[in-house]
Amino acid sequence: MTPEEEKTLRQAAETIADILYNNTPKEQVQDFEGIELALRDHWLQTLGPELAQKFCQQRRNDERAQAGGAELYRSPNADEQTGQGVEGQSA
Repeated sequence: MTPEEEKTLRQAAETIADILYNNTPKEQVQDFEGIELALRDHWLQTLGPELAQKFCQQRRNDERAQAGGAELYRSPNADEQTGQGVEGQSA
């Protein structure tokens, strides 16, 4: 992680912490155990699923880019060798 990414992550974490604190019953933030349980609940209900969805989406995007990359990096003479023009049309 780059220093700039770490800085961005810290800023995002501070923003998330403010939002979660403001949406947590005050009796849950009286001691460390309560804070831990409140954070776990927030993780299970909101943060975890949202981050998991983003990871899955990014993985699909990466797989698509890799699959498309084979077409992008084919031989410049591939059309001549196959007799196919652009997008599989006959020349």
